[in-house]
Amino acid sequence: MDSEYLSPEDIEKAFNSLLKITLKAIEIIRKLDGKTDYIQIGNDLNLHKTIVSSVQKESYKLKLTKKIGRFYKKKPGVLKYAPRIKNNNFNYAEIKKKNIGKMKKKVFKKIKPSKKIDSVTIRVNEAQKMASAYQWLYVTENILRDLIRKVYGKIDTWWNANKVPKKIIDNVIKLKAQEKYDSTKRNDELEYTNLDQLKEIITKKSNWDDFIQYLEVNEVSKFRNKFEGALSPRNCIAHSAPLKDKDLRVVDIRFGDILDMIK
Repeated sequence: MDSEYLSPEDIEKAFNSLLKITLKAIEIIRKLDGKTDYIQIGNDLNLHKTIVSSVQKESYKLKLTKKIGRFYKKKPGVLKYAPRIKNNNFNYAEIKKKNIGKMKKKVFKKIKPSKKIDSVTIRVNEAQKMASAYQWLYVTENILRDLIRKVYGKIDTWWNANKVPKKIIDNVIKLKAQEKYDSTKRNDELEYTNLDQLKEIITKKSNWDDFIQYLEVNEVSKFRNKFEGALSPRNCIAHSAPLKDKDLRVVDIRFGDILDMIK
């Protein structure tokens, strides 16, 4: 279905989904002209190439773009319905500020007047700082899931103890059983796995050779070592525990190191 058959609401919803990957998603779509590759776009926007690639692929799934060979091109008219602010300028700092303001109002309505609001303000400010860290985690884990799907295909053909450590299979079974009936449906078992478990699947002794052609490293020890610095911040991000400023400053380096190993 082309963009002209999507409603303005559907297109805006699709853009909002892309903004969860990076606040520069709309700028990426703007540059998709069918002849500029993701590496050049990443350089132009000061973004990691894998984040740009992730936005491209997701925009194609959401029917905002089409593929021309190895390039992507935005469909005519889609930017007309992208989220905008006054003067039709994209100002992501302003969007963040606006969203944080809405969050504060909602939280303040729910607390009793007798309670101090200082702690609420602190938590909201922490959330603003953590947003970038979450984006890195979201992109990295989903790129690794995509890599595994690319290598092995549909999950129902290989999700077993031959390819996946049993403890991971058992953990996924447990998580699926804990989900309530109204939980958001996940596409497959890989969406129940985390960064460390994805690493374990890829580096499983019987699996490693299947992935080498898609990686920039040949030694499994080097691949595993790059994850060590990212696992601790990953757990903080996933469990909504605030990272210290010094840890936040290196999050992009830790997760960037992992993404740089993928071709």
